[in-house]
Amino acid sequence: MTVRITLVVLGLSGLVLGALALTRGGSPTVVGDAVHGRVLFRGYCSGCHTLKAAGSHGRFGPNIDNMAPTYAQVVQQIVTGGTQGAGLPPTARLTFGRGIHEFTKSDIHDIAAFVFSSTHA
Repeated sequence: MTVRITLVVLGLSGLVLGALALTRGGSPTVVGDAVHGRVLFRGYCSGCHTLKAAGSHGRFGPNIDNMAPTYAQVVQQIVTGGTQGAGLPPTARLTFGRGIHEFTKSDIHDIAAFVFSSTHA
């Protein structure tokens, strides 16, 4: 019972903090070259993801146009290998990682800038 109450309190605290963050005004900080991000997205992400701005119609990954993820969400998905929600362990990288392709921090920011700007116009 105590654990349940604690989880509810923590969950509600997160909702309140999230609502406060959304009402603070200002736009999210987007760092990266969206033009280069488009090239990278088309080369590494378009086979699985649908994103109108990239001209991609992937059938395996989520439709990014429908998701309209935040800049931070895109960065997180790339950093973790994009396996969340796919029923795979975090160490299983779907399309990139050691031996296939490792994105630099700059690459990650470029892709995130492209995806964010494409879905939040």
